[in-house]
Amino acid sequence: MRYLYTFALFKRWNRYSSYRRISKSTLWVIMLVAGAVFPSIELLAQETTLEKKFRVAMNNDQSKKALQMIPKILSGGMQHLDEYPEEYASLMNLIGVAYAEINENEKATTYYELALNRIGIAKSDTCFEYGLYAYNLGMAYCEMGQYETADPYISYALPIVAKGYGVSSYEYTMMYFHFSIMYVNMGRYPVAEAMFNGLLYYFEQTQGKQSDDYMNALGNMGRVYEGMGRYQEAEQVMNDVLGYYKGIGRSKASEISAGLNNLAHLYWKLGRHSTAEETYKESLAVLLQANLSKPLDSARLMNNLALVYKTASRFPEAEASYRKAIDIYERLGLKEHPDYTNPLNNLGELYRIMGRTEEAIALFSTVIELREKLYGTEHPKYANAVNNLGLVYFGLGYYAEAEQMLLVSKHIYKEKLGVGHDSYGNVLNNLGILYKAANMLDESEKNYVECLEITEQALGTDHPKYAMYLNGAGILYAQKGEYSKAVLMLEQALSITRKAYGEENYDFIDMTYNLAEVFRDMDNRDKAQQLYLEAMDGYVLLIHKYFPYLNEEDKTAFYHTVNYRFDTYNSFVIDDVLKNKGKRRAALIDKMFNLQLEIKSMLLNEVASIREKAMASPNKELLKKFQEWQLTKQSLISAYTMSEEQRVLNSIDIIALEHAAAELESQLNQGLYESELGTPRKALSWKDLAKNLKEGEALVEMIRVDYYNKVWTDSVYYVALIIDRNSSIPDIVVIRNGAAMETEYYNHYRRSIWNQKTDDASYARFWQPIKNKLKEVSKVYFTPDGCYHKLNLYTLNNMATGNYLIDELSIVLQTNSIDFTKKSLRERGSTPTIEIFAYPNYYLGQVDEKQGGVGSTRSLERYGYSHLPDLPGTKTEAENISRAFAVNSWKVGMNLWAEATEEKLKRVANPDVLHIATHGYFLDGPVDYDEILAKRALNWADKNPLFRSGVMLAGAGVASSDPEEIQSEDGVFSAYEAMQMDLTTTELVVLSACETGLGELLNGQGVYGLQRAFMAAGTEALIMSLWQVEDNATQELMVLFYEKWLSYDGTSKQEAFRASQQEVKKKYPNPVFWGAFVMLGQ
Repeated sequence: MRYLYTFALFKRWNRYSSYRRISKSTLWVIMLVAGAVFPSIELLAQETTLEKKFRVAMNNDQSKKALQMIPKILSGGMQHLDEYPEEYASLMNLIGVAYAEINENEKATTYYELALNRIGIAKSDTCFEYGLYAYNLGMAYCEMGQYETADPYISYALPIVAKGYGVSSYEYTMMYFHFSIMYVNMGRYPVAEAMFNGLLYYFEQTQGKQSDDYMNALGNMGRVYEGMGRYQEAEQVMNDVLGYYKGIGRSKASEISAGLNNLAHLYWKLGRHSTAEETYKESLAVLLQANLSKPLDSARLMNNLALVYKTASRFPEAEASYRKAIDIYERLGLKEHPDYTNPLNNLGELYRIMGRTEEAIALFSTVIELREKLYGTEHPKYANAVNNLGLVYFGLGYYAEAEQMLLVSKHIYKEKLGVGHDSYGNVLNNLGILYKAANMLDESEKNYVECLEITEQALGTDHPKYAMYLNGAGILYAQKGEYSKAVLMLEQALSITRKAYGEENYDFIDMTYNLAEVFRDMDNRDKAQQLYLEAMDGYVLLIHKYFPYLNEEDKTAFYHTVNYRFDTYNSFVIDDVLKNKGKRRAALIDKMFNLQLEIKSMLLNEVASIREKAMASPNKELLKKFQEWQLTKQSLISAYTMSEEQRVLNSIDIIALEHAAAELESQLNQGLYESELGTPRKALSWKDLAKNLKEGEALVEMIRVDYYNKVWTDSVYYVALIIDRNSSIPDIVVIRNGAAMETEYYNHYRRSIWNQKTDDASYARFWQPIKNKLKEVSKVYFTPDGCYHKLNLYTLNNMATGNYLIDELSIVLQTNSIDFTKKSLRERGSTPTIEIFAYPNYYLGQVDEKQGGVGSTRSLERYGYSHLPDLPGTKTEAENISRAFAVNSWKVGMNLWAEATEEKLKRVANPDVLHIATHGYFLDGPVDYDEILAKRALNWADKNPLFRSGVMLAGAGVASSDPEEIQSEDGVFSAYEAMQMDLTTTELVVLSACETGLGELLNGQGVYGLQRAFMAAGTEALIMSLWQVEDNATQELMVLFYEKWLSYDGTSKQEAFRASQQEVKKKYPNPVFWGAFVMLGQ
């Protein structure tokens, strides 16, 4: 029974071996030899029956049974062992072993320390047992990752154990072996290399090179070479070890799998992503074939594969693999398993890179909480999560909070891993980035210099991490004006990253962009241009790689992470145009235009295409997935309209619904993308658009640019890119005073219209610079950006001629310049349909507050109304429109008064025309959502501007007065709800209401409001208003438009609408009456 004292030693070997296996025969030899020096049978006789059973259970590897006995042993008292301190120490040590077996190492340390203290008093701190117990205690700390705490215990124990076993003994050598592995884990590679050289010599002399122990040591030497950046040597060694075990065959499946896993990790570091992926999968296949695979093996593989995908910039696949790993742990009930935190932490880091900040914060916070519980607050794994959360706070601009977190991590790494570890170097890099952003350049340099020195020693100068740190340091020196040093560093970083990962890697593209910025600051414009063009191509490539897999929210987040690069490029082009008048660089302007074709309204186009692709797909599973997604979105909308109390009563978890909808959308996008694989994608070019223009036609692409010149400025520029069918290069117009256009000039435009004053400035400010480039043009396809979304260009008054722009030429508004090339494939049936919703009964028979009712005006004020007055003019409008369509043999769906409900509107699908005449609302930000959206939202509304615009339908006044009374639909039809409609074959939606064209502007992506919602729902064209409308003029305009359009047989909606506005203008000359509405689309 005495050999049980060394049980812990065996378990430590098992756990720390690179190949996790020791032969049974070797184990028994070690145990029996060790047992000769331990207490006698007479001492063991003093134990209780329960204690003996505990030892027997541990001896028979029945840890679970033994663990159940521990509380009884401890609660029963151990006074009978007071006279036998050695036996007490032995028992405490064994209890520590039992807890270590289930990875409760913190508990294990308590009992190891009791054993150590008691044996030290009873015998001495140099006795053999003291050495063994100290070794076990050190290995428990090692298991917890507390290497700095473990090191002195093991270092103290080994000389003592060497005296007992003999310095040349196998037993001592194996203890030394695992001490060497700990040094590998600590990143002390030079020391570990010397230790493994000694071990390899020992095993070669005692067993020969063709032995398990020699190969085990050689495999760990491979890890040392990898850590030192000596990758060629590492690969050779790892392949030698793998070949040895493969030569033995199936009986070494565990060792083969571990060897493949080590190789895969090396390939990942080398940037050989496809090889790494294949090798990880082969590792799992080996275990499966030998029936050795367990769910946790799969979880670890999924986490490792995700790391490969992330480094290869395959973010969607990385996310899916991380989620699979997390799901395995959760299904097994292992949410407190130490390894569970790894995919959580890694997924949080992925979300941080992708700009999904809130999700990253939630994951890192969970990881910090779990790791504090598992390891305490002085553990490197805890430091890692704190470091990552600090980077999120840095990204949000909270520098003080970020610095505090990074300094906490730095302290832990220094104390636990030492200043030579690459993790310590990494946190120095992060502090360098932080101080650089805070303009503390000297402090930043200090951190970068130390970081690079550490990384060079720990990983070598060919390591991708070294490249990343060089990149950051290069940017710093550029900020300090030391451009030569900056260029050398960035070029070296690019070379290392290209070799490791290739040129389609996110980091490589970013480094290319950074080097372009440095050459720009050096005024080396030729070199800057070359690098800018390469970087812009790279970012477009990344967008096409990522977007097909992401849901809308994630696409928006990722767009925000790369969008500022496009603005810096556009700023570079603007500088070039202004500084080199008459010497325009065709390549720069060409790329500027083509970039807009790729990214302008990209988010809208992505959303709009999902329904169309899903409905057209022959894959029934994709259609089913689409329908499931739609149902989940409807459930989510219903949940949003409920109060918190209603959600609780109905057991509705709104966060879970949001996640379910997002996951379904991601799966749907991935399926649609994979179904299109192999279909060649044609690069977009303005030259293709020019070929489609006719004589007398021009296309104007507006670009709003936040101006960058070494630093971000307050300046805003507007750029107009203009082409016609004969263009060899786009004309470019740069309008400098963009900030004034968005504030002072726009306010003047609005006041002039609303006060019915002659506007003598807006034409010159907003249109004249563009007009100067339009020669003999009668029709313009116009793609707005920024403040141009809020203007009706037709209402600009040319003071030189006295004409409005509507009388000078025809303008077709588009979301993207490629829109006009898309031919309409929509065919009306034999009986086309129009659905009309007008003249809603807002109070459903109840008296509103203005009439003496009891409703709450505060609730209506959240939508910008004190009450909702009836609109009898919309009834007249609807009846006149109905007659015009009926005469032309259209089927008319009339929904007036109490029939004009939200529920009925949501049931409408694919009418040829949808006409809505009612009150509209738009809530401009910033908004106090607790006050404005009381009881109807958690945090969703302040994230999604589509909830801040919409139209009022029947019952809206009642529901708005008391949200608690909402039973089904509330009559407030938001843009978010509009986007869920199916308008795939709809020719036209008309929003005959106030301010339905307004919303939140996202630079380059249009207006987030009703216009985005209905275009995403699928309609071909949309008529909307930019300001509050006058009832009589509006009804005349709408009826006149439909009459003209129907008489034109639907061939030109835009011209019919323009002609109608011109006719209304004769009766109501001021644009406040005829110019509120604009048409967007084909």
